[in-house]
Amino acid sequence: MAYLNNIKLNSQFTNSIKINSPLSFPFSKIEEIPQKEKSFNEKNSTFNFNFFNEINSPFSSSNSCTTKTTNIFSQKKLNCMSSLLTQNYDINDECNEDEEENNDSKNESNNKNIFDILSKHLIYQGIDSETSKNESFDDDEENFNNSIYKNNEGEEEEINDIKKNVNHEKINNNNDKINNTNNNNNEKINNNNNEKINNNNNNNEKNNINNDKINNNNNNNNNEKNNNNDKINNNNDKINNNNDEINNKNYISLSKDIQLIINNFLNLAKEQSSCRFLQQKINSEPYIVKYIFPLILNNINELITHPYGNYFIQNIFFFLSEKDIIKFIDVIKNDIVKISMNFFGTRVIQKLIDFIHNQNIMLNLLYSYNNYSIIANDIFASHIIIKLLSLNQMYITSFIYEKINKDLVNISINRHGCCIIKKILEYKSSFNDTIINNIINNSMQLITDQYGHYTILYIIQSNMRVYKQKLILMILPHFIQLSLQIYSSSVLEKCFEFCEDDIKGMLYQVLGNANTLKLLICDKYGNYVVQKAILKTTNDNMRIYLFRLIISIINDIKKDNFGKQFYVKLCKSYPDFKKCLNC
Repeated sequence: MAYLNNIKLNSQFTNSIKINSPLSFPFSKIEEIPQKEKSFNEKNSTFNFNFFNEINSPFSSSNSCTTKTTNIFSQKKLNCMSSLLTQNYDINDECNEDEEENNDSKNESNNKNIFDILSKHLIYQGIDSETSKNESFDDDEENFNNSIYKNNEGEEEEINDIKKNVNHEKINNNNDKINNTNNNNNEKINNNNNEKINNNNNNNEKNNINNDKINNNNNNNNNEKNNNNDKINNNNDKINNNNDEINNKNYISLSKDIQLIINNFLNLAKEQSSCRFLQQKINSEPYIVKYIFPLILNNINELITHPYGNYFIQNIFFFLSEKDIIKFIDVIKNDIVKISMNFFGTRVIQKLIDFIHNQNIMLNLLYSYNNYSIIANDIFASHIIIKLLSLNQMYITSFIYEKINKDLVNISINRHGCCIIKKILEYKSSFNDTIINNIINNSMQLITDQYGHYTILYIIQSNMRVYKQKLILMILPHFIQLSLQIYSSSVLEKCFEFCEDDIKGMLYQVLGNANTLKLLICDKYGNYVVQKAILKTTNDNMRIYLFRLIISIINDIKKDNFGKQFYVKLCKSYPDFKKCLNC
């Protein structure tokens, strides 16, 4: 850094100091003032500048001397001037505080040096001996110091403004750098994104081209396949035509009897005597079936439900292949429910089941029934389910159990459906547990139904102790209500008859109350439950205990019609009751 020498002062930095003194002193003799230098290090660079370069002092007359002190700068202002001129240094925040303190001390020393110089020159002129002159000089000194103090304050404000401007410039420069870096980063990101987009577009174009190629290849292959299929169909048509010609030739070569059978097949199958003739003719000449079978498929619904035609259909199954059976099932699939619910149609389906030995064909037949509750609740169609269960095939049994279990309640409360449930439980399959648990869970709905209570009776009359105990626990909280109903009371009677002693003990606890006995004995259904409870007990102490409870309410029992009947039967059947009564 170069020294800042011989700084020419502008008018805005000059200060005027008026010294009111009767003496005049030659400022022109002041040749040179020692220069005060300041140096500081910033980034290993040193700044040296002169505190004063030279002082020119014109002065006026001897009476009133107006002296202009020109080119006097404080150290702070010179530092700021140097910083503005160089524009190549940075000042740390910590250094600024130390410099301000040093600058204040130096300003005071500078002021003293100026005053010492002036005083030397005054002494040189021989004015220090006069006391009056000294007093005026002291006044001038004070004015001079005051002017310098004021100048220092103004300079500090200017310095602060300059520092603020410099800081603002630094902040703006940093913001510009940040904006430039952000712009560069954004440009890079945009370029990368554009490149990726272009790459993706290129890949998409390639994929589209490949897809077009694949589609074209597929279309060509499909066209080739269609052409081949057309050729195959044409060949099949030719073959069929040839077969028709052969059949026609064979038909022509057939005897007149067979030609009459084929021409009048439907009418012959609907009459009793002619139907028997057809069956005998087919048994003796089985090749006739291939001529008759297409006619059967065309009139299948009419023949299956006919009183005589169904026998002919049942007989023809002996001569059909698996392919013919598949065709037969496909033809009747849409109307199989109606056929199964017919008195004659159900026999045809049952006969058909005997000739199905392929699992896939059997499943095709099973899936043709959409709603098994309709089949199970019908008097004729329910026999088809029994027929299927009789085959003892695991896949058939599991299929039927699953379908029946989904709609168990609706099937159980039906006259024919409850029979199907009993038949299912009689087979003692591994799937019985699911059916029995479902019955127990719905026992309160089934036990009061006209047909549903038979499924409950089946469980009670069986040897399944675990299920009987579960069932009694379901019934026990509603024992009194169930004893007063016609169907559920019969179930409770069977409980006293077929349940084990420990299970019956839970029922006797309910009867061990005089009010409960009175309510049941005076009811037309409940008195039968009490009679069965007394009759089937194996514990004499329990029987005597019940007799004593009945005797305690005997007067109320005799007032009721059902109570009188109960009393008469009890006296006839149990002599012990009379003994207890006499006691």
